[in-house]
Amino acid sequence: MSIVQQNFDGIYLDNRSWLASWLCKKVGCAELAADISQDTFIRLLTNKNNARAIENKPRALLTHIAKGLVIDHWRRKDVEQAYLSAISHASEHEVVGPEHKYIVIETLMRLDKALSQLPTLTRKIFLLAQLDGYKYKDIAQQFDIAEITVKRHMKKAFIACLMLD
Repeated sequence: MSIVQQNFDGIYLDNRSWLASWLCKKVGCAELAADISQDTFIRLLTNKNNARAIENKPRALLTHIAKGLVIDHWRRKDVEQAYLSAISHASEHEVVGPEHKYIVIETLMRLDKALSQLPTLTRKIFLLAQLDGYKYKDIAQQFDIAEITVKRHMKKAFIACLMLD
């Protein structure tokens, strides 16, 4: 049994109210704060790398985990809103059910994560080609690089998209 598991009850009891209150101030909703708080404690308990940090400064670690979860929440909301806005113009027979929307949003989140880990230039090149329909030669001219370099960036981005977890 890890130190985190051994001390979890005490850490949970000592910090759950504080964390929920802190999160409520950040997100402005007690229910969302409670959900993120629970997710924070689950991450704490399930990540073996937390043992050393939790011994010395449990609130610092809880805050760090919770901040990441809040960022993930808002990023997901942004992606969801963009998707819903994009499909709002679809005709009735093109509208998909809630299960399909969930799958699309999950896929978009995974793509967003993969693309955010790419170098800035690679991401820009990929988005210009895939979303804006730019030709490789036009992208090469825009960034003053060789077309073969654009192709290398595209390959790197495609591989990142294929390797989604």
